[in-house]
Amino acid sequence: QALDALKKELRTQRERNSYWRFKKDHKFKTAWAEEWPGGMWIGKRVGDGEQAKKKRESMSQAELEEFNELIEYYGTDITPRQALDALKKELRTQRERNSYWRFKKDHKFKTAW
Repeated sequence: QALDALKKELRTQRERNSYWRFKKDHKFKTAWAEEWPGGMWIGKRVGDGEQAKKKRESMSQAELEEFNELIEYYGTDITPRQALDALKKELRTQRERNSYWRFKKDHKFKTAW
């Protein structure tokens, strides 16, 4: 039930913002709670700590596979795909202004994150 709610929340949030990620303090409405701390639920199961390992060990293989897919969208780290997409978009934007434009090591630009 928790994994289903988390997957639904992920889909909902990513429709609004394709770069959205679960954070530890993220709460959302579920059938069993007005503000369920789903981000904390994930956070308690990530990492190498003894408690996290125990919680993951209690999952079935199918649940663990679903959980592993979800944790790709947990925390503040961005995926290589997200970084590459942002870089390509910035390159297109800059090339529209100047066809000879090249990235420099100190170039900064705004991203969704």
